[in-house]
Amino acid sequence: MSCSARSRGRVAMATCDYTRAVEPNHPRRFVQLSGLGLVLALACASTLADVKPLPCSEWPTTVVAAVPLIIAALTPAQRSVVLATSRDSLLTLQGEWGEDIETLLGLNAGNAALVAAACGHDCSADQATLLLMQAAWDALKK
Repeated sequence: MSCSARSRGRVAMATCDYTRAVEPNHPRRFVQLSGLGLVLALACASTLADVKPLPCSEWPTTVVAAVPLIIAALTPAQRSVVLATSRDSLLTLQGEWGEDIETLLGLNAGNAALVAAACGHDCSADQATLLLMQAAWDALKK
């Protein structure tokens, strides 16, 4: 993946061209961002191709077991972005960091036990991912 950025005044244009195992023909993305948004996009997007799913035999089934795996998978750049993001704004990272978590922990590949453990009831993988992101954020902030 390659990313480049240029700015005009207070607005930055980020161009990212990347390939993911899930979407091999993903089109080139042009995103107009400003300030911290550019840092978030480049820091998180730069790691998308690096996430490898755990074998299903190693999938965690509890939030307590999942959080250390999520934190260990963060790059230094991602860690900085997560720590700079408020808990209420974590949803803005779901498109990048959330997808990394879903891939790593098999949330969209059949890890129903972790989805149920994260939500306490029947919910979607996306809902469980946000709750796992919040739990990892809480652990990082301690």
